This record gives sequence, C-alpha cells and structure tokens, in this order.
Amino acid sequence: MMRQSLAAGNNYSLIEEGALEPRPDYFTSVLWKRLLGELTLKPTLSSVGGSDEYPINMLRAYAHCVAGRPGALAVAVVNLDPQQGARIEFPSGLGSRRELYLLTADDLLSPQIGLNGRELQVASDWNAT
Repeated sequence: MMRQSLAAGNNYSLIEEGALEPRPDYFTSVLWKRLLGELTLKPTLSSVGGSDEYPINMLRAYAHCVAGRPGALAVAVVNLDPQQGARIEFPSGLGSRRELYLLTADDLLSPQIGLNGRELQVASDWNAT
C-alpha cells in the first residue's frame, strides 16, 4: 500500500496535521500491512444465485496470501455504497477457521472508524488499539 502523504496533505493525509490525530486511512493501512502479504491473488465477485439484489460494481475485492502463515488467505472487500450493505459469502472448501475484521464508519467521510464494533484509537506509543 502506498500513500501520497503521511501528514500535511490537506484531506488526503493519514495524520490530521493540526491535532496529529490519525484518520481512518491510517487504521486501514495498519490492518492492510499486518494481514495482507506480498503474493496477490485475483478474486472473483458474483451475485449470489445469479440475483441482481446488489450491484456488484459497488464492491471492490482484494485477496492476498498472508505472510508467514502458509495456506492462510486474507481477503479485503470494500463496499462503496453508503446506502446498502452487502452480503459476502465464500466458496466451500476454504477451511472452517476464519477471522473477521469488519471496519465500519457512520459515513464514508467520517473522521472515526470502528473495528468489529469498537472505535479505533492509537495508544500513546502510536500502536493501533
């Protein structure tokens, strides 16, 4: 993952310049770095049962092998539709052990982001908590 600026980039930086508070992209970058390895795979999106209940063009999917965990797969799915949730299903045969990291915000431009229902913050040593 590459960013144009860490700080002082107006509304695009990872860190808010005046308050030195992390923006949601800071946390998504930390999670991406911790979970997604270098080997990239090509995921395929399709409507469940061929239905058109959700516009597939509003989803972005990324799949990577997890570094240091042979056989582990990390999948990131981004829902671009602020009005409608999406149901994500994986093919059978991928194994039964799964970890879910669900990032949510009240709005696409929200200054806060939650992970599995808990608002993310940084500790005094700048580790994500």
